Amino acid sequence: MRWIRCVGLIVITSVVSLSASAQPALPRWGIDHGFRAAAPREAGMDSLYLWRTVDSIVRRAIELRAFPGCQLFVARDGKVVIDASWGHHDYSRSTAVENDHLYDLASVTKMAASTLALAWLAERHKIGLDDRLSKWYPPLRGTDKARITFREVLTHQSGFPSGVPRPWLLTRDSLLLAVRDVRLRSRVYRYSDLPFLLVPEIVREADGRDFEVLLDEEFYRPLGVGLTFRPLEKGIPLSHIVPTENDNTWRMETVHGTVHDESAAVMGGVSGNAGLFGSARDVAVVMQMLLYGGMYDGIRYLTPATIEHFTRQQYPMTRNRRALGFDRPTPGNDTLSLEDAYPAPAVSQRSFGHTGFTGTIAWADPEFGIVYVLLCNRVTPTRQNPAFVETRVRYSLQQAVYDAMIAGSEKQ
Repeated sequence: MRWIRCVGLIVITSVVSLSASAQPALPRWGIDHGFRAAAPREAGMDSLYLWRTVDSIVRRAIELRAFPGCQLFVARDGKVVIDASWGHHDYSRSTAVENDHLYDLASVTKMAASTLALAWLAERHKIGLDDRLSKWYPPLRGTDKARITFREVLTHQSGFPSGVPRPWLLTRDSLLLAVRDVRLRSRVYRYSDLPFLLVPEIVREADGRDFEVLLDEEFYRPLGVGLTFRPLEKGIPLSHIVPTENDNTWRMETVHGTVHDESAAVMGGVSGNAGLFGSARDVAVVMQMLLYGGMYDGIRYLTPATIEHFTRQQYPMTRNRRALGFDRPTPGNDTLSLEDAYPAPAVSQRSFGHTGFTGTIAWADPEFGIVYVLLCNRVTPTRQNPAFVETRVRYSLQQAVYDAMIAGSEKQ
C-alpha cells in the first residue's frame, strides 16, 4: 500500500501514529488545486478508526479478489484525509497501483463529462433542458424519438432501452443507426446508455467545438486535472493505465488503455456514456468544484443555481430517484442496512454522484462537506466477479468515512 504524503499521517502498520513533528511538506498539488492535506482529526474524524477500518476493508477485498488494486480519495471541507493506493494493476502483481495512475471511469463519464458539458451549455442558453434532442441531432427528426428532451435523457426517463444487441456493435455509423431506429419503451425510469452516445454530436452542433475540446478548455485544463479520453493517443504509457477485462468474446484481448465499454469503443473511445480515464484525485477535484457551488481555487466553472438544479431529483412523484446526469441515494436510504442501501446508509439525501461498471464511484455530500472517490478494476480479469458484489466494498468504505466522522464527534 502506498500512502500520499499527507500532513500528520504515517503509514499504518499494527499501530497508527500521528506525530506533528513528523509532518512532511504539504504536497504541491494541494496548494495549486484548492485542497489541503490534513490529518483526519482536523476534519472531525477519528483518525485511528478511519485508517484501521479503511485499510482492513480494502485488504480484505483484495484478498477475496474483488479487485487487484484500487485508489481511494476522501476529503471533508476541502481537507484531504485519504489519497491512497493499494494493490496492483492485475493479479500478476507486476505493477503496483500509484496515485497518478489512470483507471477506466466507465459510467462516471456520464457525470464527469456529459453532464458537465450539457450544464455548461444550458447555463449559457445554448441548449434548454426541455429542448428536444432532435433540435440538435437531426437524425432523430421524424422518428418516435423526435420529442425526447434533455431532461428525460439525463434522468433516464426517455423510453430508450438499456442497450442494443451486439450485432449492432460493428461500426460507429451502424451504432448510431441503431440508436435512431431502436424501439422505444414506456417512459418510466430505465437506465440507458444509448442517448448518451449522442452527446458529443449534440455538443458539436450546439457549441461548434468538439466534445473533448469543450471539456478540456472549460473544465479539465483550468482545473488542472488529467481526465482524458483515449489516453494512449495522448502519450500516456500503458504502465500508468490500469487494465480492465480479458475480453474473450469480442475483442479477443485484454482491454488495456482503451475503453472497456463496447458501445464507447465503437464510437472511437470518445462517447458520452463511457470512455473517460483518470485518477481518483482527478475525479475528486471535479466533485469538489461541484460541492463548492461551481467554484474551485478561485475560478468559477458553473453557478450554484445550475448545480442545485442539476443535482435535484427531477421526478419526485415517481420511483425515479435521479437528478440531471447525477445519481442520488435511494429514498429512505438512512433506514436501510448496508446490504440494501444505495450508496452507503449514512449519506444525506442532498448527496449526489455516480457509479461505473468497472468498479468506480464518485460521490459528494454537501450536508457533510464530503467528497468520496473509489476507483478499482473489478472486471479484471472478468466481469463475472461475485466477490465485488458480495463485499459491497464501494459502500462499506463510504460508510466507514461517515462512521469515522461520528466517532470523531463523540471524542470532542
